[in-house]
Amino acid sequence: MGEDAAAPVMGGAEEDAPQEVYYRTRGLRCVRPYWYDLETHVKGRWVGRTLLDVFLKEFPHHSEAYYKTAIELGRILIDGWETSAEHKVQHNEKLTHSLHRHEYPVLDLPVKILAESDRFYAVDKPASIPVHPCGRYAQNTLVSILRNEQGMAGVLHPVHRLDKVTSGVLLFAKSPKDAEAVGQLLRKEESKNAPEADRKVIKEYVARVVGAFPKGKIVCEYAVCCTDAKRGTMRSIIPSEASQAVPEGDAELLAMSSERQALLKNVEAYRHRRAIAHEADPGPDAAAEGERKRKREETAGEEAPEAAATKRQRVEGAEGAEGGFKHMTKREKHKPKGYDIAAEKKKKKELYRKLSNSQAGDAKMIPKPATTEFYCLKTFATSDGQTHSLVRCLPLTGRTHQIRVHLQALGHPIVDDVLYNPDPVSVGSARPPPQADEAPLPTFSTDELCKECQEGGEAALVAEASASLDDARANNMTICLHARCYKIYDGDSVYEHEAPYRAWAEG
Repeated sequence: MGEDAAAPVMGGAEEDAPQEVYYRTRGLRCVRPYWYDLETHVKGRWVGRTLLDVFLKEFPHHSEAYYKTAIELGRILIDGWETSAEHKVQHNEKLTHSLHRHEYPVLDLPVKILAESDRFYAVDKPASIPVHPCGRYAQNTLVSILRNEQGMAGVLHPVHRLDKVTSGVLLFAKSPKDAEAVGQLLRKEESKNAPEADRKVIKEYVARVVGAFPKGKIVCEYAVCCTDAKRGTMRSIIPSEASQAVPEGDAELLAMSSERQALLKNVEAYRHRRAIAHEADPGPDAAAEGERKRKREETAGEEAPEAAATKRQRVEGAEGAEGGFKHMTKREKHKPKGYDIAAEKKKKKELYRKLSNSQAGDAKMIPKPATTEFYCLKTFATSDGQTHSLVRCLPLTGRTHQIRVHLQALGHPIVDDVLYNPDPVSVGSARPPPQADEAPLPTFSTDELCKECQEGGEAALVAEASASLDDARANNMTICLHARCYKIYDGDSVYEHEAPYRAWAEG
């Protein structure tokens, strides 16, 4: 599942976290404010523009007055040197922006290691915590918390992703090779769209939804597309019940989606056939290549058309003269006959040209096929007379917000989903109770240019997070969606991990 969308940020230089990274208050895990260097190299589209213009257009997190002052104070540097706001950036220059950083609080819930093998870690991720650094989160992310509090040194490679608001099982591979192997397995499973019994990767979620969900197996196959790239919101394209047709604008998008999927399948088939061709004929072995090299050295400077022919393919009817020679590259050697990858690339360019002229105007708006299986586990009445259901969810594809969007399309949105439920309700606070002898907030460093410091600092951020948890319509930290189980069947090995049900699943 996808991460929450955020405005583009500059990559941060890796630096050791301070010894006391976090502090706790009101059931929240908070990060002490710190100074941070954001770094990036000049991109092609920036060349020739002024430094001030680049920051205003590419990083609109601060005002023009802020950036002018930051440049004057030497907090924005070019290749480590102070400069002016009117400096025109050039290729290969490195921009560094030093700023006073505050992070948004998350719930102070323990991050549990469910299991560890020679290849993977299985972690029970609490709701409210992003997986990766993004937007307003760097130290308050799952990867950083595992490093700072669990002592998990080195790089962690997530096998899949969960939204910030979603809790449950998350797998980390110990090496990029293992992460990529599972990723390839996932992509292969999605392309087959096989039933649960035949799948080698099974992701199981549970959700608490509005209303009495139908009994039996419910399969939702509505395509999913983005509606707002900045907010990261999605929607399903739902055919009319009467005609099974979609609105005219959606029909155009679906047509482009089908064309896009056909192109992707062609490219995947091309890669597969190349792999088979290479396996069947991997080329000369080392001994044969060594013998040829020796002969070339012995006959250096002599006419040796027969030896030269070993490097080329004889092509009947080649351009110029019948029976001429044409150099044959390794890619051409393993390219299946009848496939023109240049033509496929041309089709793809034409597709995106059409897209730019369509109502979407962005590649993210192209609908992508999505399939989710749902099973009602139980239906129950709440204390205020409403009807809720606990639903088992099996996503067969991995689109952003797929489960949430499909449940909305079926008329049973998740009860506290502020994005896809027009009338969200709270089902009890996930926030741990505050300590009885809780100390007041410590004193932190401040900065006169820092927007958060000017607006109340850490006290204001804590108050904002605490208030959002108490308001069902503003809660952007938790949701009644839980990754219950993750299974991988890899040859003779089976990796199966389960996370305990959350309190809201008990009804």
